[in-house]
Amino acid sequence: MDSLSKKIQNLGIHDLRNAARFAQNVIVQYEPYQVDVRRATNTDSWGPTPKHLAKVLRNRYQVPLYLITEYILKRLIDHIAQRPKNLYEKARKDYVNYGSEWRVVLKCLVVIEYLLMNVDDGDEINQVRSCLLTHKHLISKEVLNFKIKFSNDGKMEVHERGIRKKGELIMQFIEDSKFLKQERLKNKKAESNENRIARQCPGGTRGNGVE
Repeated sequence: MDSLSKKIQNLGIHDLRNAARFAQNVIVQYEPYQVDVRRATNTDSWGPTPKHLAKVLRNRYQVPLYLITEYILKRLIDHIAQRPKNLYEKARKDYVNYGSEWRVVLKCLVVIEYLLMNVDDGDEINQVRSCLLTHKHLISKEVLNFKIKFSNDGKMEVHERGIRKKGELIMQFIEDSKFLKQERLKNKKAESNENRIARQCPGGTRGNGVE
C-alpha cells in the first residue's frame, strides 16, 4: 500500500492528463479520426508534431474531410467556452486542464491551417473550406475575441496575440481564395525543396527525436 502511495505521489500532471485521456478514450469510444485529432490538439507544451499532423490527414481516406474539420472546430469551441456544459467539463476546465486550455485552441488552429495547406486540390480543399465558411463565425467572433483567464507561464497576452494572429490568417484563407491558392503553392514548393535536400543528404534529417 505504501509503495502504491509513493507511485501516485510521484505522478506528475502530465501523467495524470495521459491517464485521463486514456480513460476518456475508452469510455467515450471515439472514432479513430477523433482520437488522432485529440492527440494533435492536447494540452501538452509541445506539438502538434509532424507525425500527429500526418495522422490527422491520413484519416481523409476513411472519413470526409468536412467531418474532420467540423470535429476540430467542435473541439476548439469546447475549450473556448467559459461555461462548462456539465460536471465533467467543469472538472476538466478547473482542475485537469487549468491554465493549459489555450493550447488546445491554438493547436486546433494549427491543424486547420495544416489541412488548408496540405489537402489535395479539388474536392478535398473544397470540403475543408466549405466547412470553415459555414462556421466562420466561430473564428471571426469566438477565436478573435478569445481571452485567456490564466496561463501556467503567466503569458496570457502573448498567447492571446498568437491565437488571434493564427485566427486572422485562417479567416484570410477562408475569404480570399486567391490568397489561399498562392499560399498552397508556396507550401508545396517549400515541401518539394525540403524533399530534394533530404534526398541529397540521406539520413541528414533523422534523429531529431520527433514523435
